Amino acid sequence: MIAAEYNPDPKVLTMLIDAGAQVNMRDRLGASALMAAAAKNQNPEVINTLVRAGADINNKADSRITSALMLAVMNNRLEVITSLLSAGADVKAQDLDGLTPLMYAAMYSNNPDVLVLLLKSGADAKVKDKKGKTAFDYARTNEKLKGSDAYAALEAATR
Repeated sequence: MIAAEYNPDPKVLTMLIDAGAQVNMRDRLGASALMAAAAKNQNPEVINTLVRAGADINNKADSRITSALMLAVMNNRLEVITSLLSAGADVKAQDLDGLTPLMYAAMYSNNPDVLVLLLKSGADAKVKDKKGKTAFDYARTNEKLKGSDAYAALEAATR
């Protein structure tokens, strides 16, 4: 359902769903409509519409076992992240490499509020990926986060 990816109007999604569109159908890479919306769509109501229609909030893409939450985090979509967490997204999920949403935020986010939200939602800063790295190890290379309160909170949570 490509409309979930680019269309900001949840009414369009509702019409498609009412007409029989399958919210959990996957594309050739294994991504669902919810994953596409989390990655590209900035309207949290699109996320809420898909969840109300039965989208699997913790469904993972076949290609890398990446969740909708991880995609929203990688794309700095704070309101979408908030919607996903409110709908029950697993803040402690790990991909094939052991990366968590918090690690993705530490690597890719230019918004310290993303880190704060994930920490407040129960993300574990002490988890290590398959390379033995924590989220703070990744944050050390993110110039957008250095010096922020979120950076300090992440460092403290790692201890």
